[in-house]
Amino acid sequence: MNKLQENVLLNYKKNNINFVEIIFGTFQYQNKFNKKLDSKYYDTLYNLFITYKYRQETNIIYYYNNHYLEKTNNKTVHYYKNNNKIYKLTNALMIANNKEVLNYSEFSCGNNYVKIQENITRFIINPEISIEFIENNLGIKLVISLNHNADITINKINDILSKINEI
Repeated sequence: MNKLQENVLLNYKKNNINFVEIIFGTFQYQNKFNKKLDSKYYDTLYNLFITYKYRQETNIIYYYNNHYLEKTNNKTVHYYKNNNKIYKLTNALMIANNKEVLNYSEFSCGNNYVKIQENITRFIINPEISIEFIENNLGIKLVISLNHNADITINKINDILSKINEI
């Protein structure tokens, strides 16, 4: 992660962000991003994180506009994402935004949703950072919640990115 991206995360309150996803993949052409990874690379990264605590989940996500309803193993969460900022990293895409959790009963039932079902293995690095291995499409996503520990979180993210870039 370069200094600009680190600065965005360090100043998360000023930038009005509290949630970051780093999606691994490859850039094709100018701005097309492919998040489906080679199976050998996927397996190698999976084995890199196998020593961490993990859990298997089935996620069903319904979304329209910036509203999301996520059902994960009998837990339902409705959230709204805004203030999206997108940054290119080496072989990854960083999406920073403000994620506001709402009451799930407020999720509109009158819209045409996009529905995604994913089988995920979530490795928990620490309370703020987890890495998701999405089995359906061989995708990998680093999920980060930003809080007062942002400086420690950034150091851990850089450590993880260095390990991944070594492969």
